[in-house]
Amino acid sequence: MVRSQLPGVVSVLTGFIRSPVQGPASTGVAGLMRLTGDLGKRLSEEEWKEIFLCLKDAATSTVPGFVKVLRTMSNIEVLKISQSSDHDLTNDEFDDDNLQTATYVVSRTKNHIAMQLLILQ
Repeated sequence: MVRSQLPGVVSVLTGFIRSPVQGPASTGVAGLMRLTGDLGKRLSEEEWKEIFLCLKDAATSTVPGFVKVLRTMSNIEVLKISQSSDHDLTNDEFDDDNLQTATYVVSRTKNHIAMQLLILQ
């Protein structure tokens, strides 16, 4: 690899890491680990600094999306039966919607935590 290509390669890999989906994030971390493992001793201190700054930016860029997901969970309200009947919803339908939302939030939370753990490796 040519040194002038390093910033572009690191940018592509950290772009994968920014993904809210665990698969691309894992690919980005694995690629970055492979890159730094193969080139480790040949990288200058400045190049290492650039890699770590990109990695830090990738990790912190996922936080606002994660906070939004958590807010979704806190916005779920349990309606009383009298309120739900005004909107032609049954209590079972509302519970199903809440359950689906909670499932989504738990899944996204697990993916976020897994990605952060990968970065910490």
